[in-house]
Amino acid sequence: MLTKNDLQQIQKIVKSEVQSETKKVIQEETRKIVREEIMAIIQTETRKIVQEETRKIVKEELEPVKRDIQTVKKDIVKIRKNINTVINFSDVEYLELRKRIEKIEEHLHISALIP
Repeated sequence: MLTKNDLQQIQKIVKSEVQSETKKVIQEETRKIVREEIMAIIQTETRKIVQEETRKIVKEELEPVKRDIQTVKKDIVKIRKNINTVINFSDVEYLELRKRIEKIEEHLHISALIP
């Protein structure tokens, strides 16, 4: 039969082993949790960096395009003005020519070929 002293010694050994194993399990789980948290932080920060760099690259690439678009818009405005000038000139010339033809037709007493 085991004595009280024997039981105490067994209890100490079991307690020591349980503490040792518990400590190992806690350390392993802590490492696992820390590793997962670090990976999550790294992924988040990497995503932020990639987004910032992407925005920067897009901004750099868009600047020349924006300038080109402004130039094209200015050119379009000039072209429209030129077209309007040509149209107005043609209209005036046509009307003057029409009047001249009508006067000639009236003077020669001939009917209009174009109604």
